[in-house]
Amino acid sequence: MKYLLSSLLVVSLLLCAPKSIGSELSNYKVNHFELIVNNLKMLYLTLYSQNPTENEADDIQEVFTKFFGTQKDTLVVDIYLSASFKKVNSKTCNDELNKAVNNLIKVDKVLPKMIGMASYFDLKPQQIDEIVKTTTIQLSLTAKENSELSVHCSL
Repeated sequence: MKYLLSSLLVVSLLLCAPKSIGSELSNYKVNHFELIVNNLKMLYLTLYSQNPTENEADDIQEVFTKFFGTQKDTLVVDIYLSASFKKVNSKTCNDELNKAVNNLIKVDKVLPKMIGMASYFDLKPQQIDEIVKTTTIQLSLTAKENSELSVHCSL
């Protein structure tokens, strides 16, 4: 009888014990696109965080860039820049956005290379191009002197 009661007590304690964080996390379903977005964040931080871009002549500085996925599994690149309040206007925002698009997609093709590196699988060039085509690039340009003064543009 003592053995039965002690066995029941041990079993009930084991069933009521909190799960480890590892077992909790292993229950989440993550798709490959979410993994690519996460790896893009880490890759960008590794490659570009030590050398933030700064345009000396225009006094425009990259604060940070982040990547995230939408519910429709499209990629969004959010770029945050700061500049003197004289430069915070729609024209400068669009000019900087065009520079970013040329760097990321058109001329230097940084984004397709990064997607290829961030993927766990060997994606075909057509698959990478499809991700890039549906990517939204957003830019926020904020005044260094007053963070409430900002302009946003996207492509």
